[in-house]
Amino acid sequence: MSVVELVCPECGTRATTSAGSRAATDFCAVCDYPLFWAKGQVTSAISLADSDTTRRAPGIGGTRDLAPVACPNCRELNDPAAHTCLRCGGLMQLPTPPPAPEPPAPQPVVVRQEVKCNHWPMWVVIVLTACASITLTALAMTFL
Repeated sequence: MSVVELVCPECGTRATTSAGSRAATDFCAVCDYPLFWAKGQVTSAISLADSDTTRRAPGIGGTRDLAPVACPNCRELNDPAAHTCLRCGGLMQLPTPPPAPEPPAPQPVVVRQEVKCNHWPMWVVIVLTACASITLTALAMTFL
């Protein structure tokens, strides 16, 4: 964990705090300003060749301001090197989920056989109905 030296933005008091942690001691002793919101100069015991020191948020100057990483459980922003979350205490890296089970084999496709119709064709029914109508009409006319 690196130590941050900063000046309180409210009252101008010089203070030191640890980067990436939010403790009760991270408030200004004079005006009670939350120092974990203030930007300061980071002094670290680790070398610049360490990969964590070169990661930074876009738009932030310098190579020592680390880009925060969101906790997968509660979405709290944490130090990238943290193993547990500051807020919920959960692991920062979720365990890999087990592989998904293979989908079941597809059901075989059943092709239905075409069933031959047993009824008469439509044109035969129409012709027979027309003939029956004409015959009945002719018989009715003869009896009138």
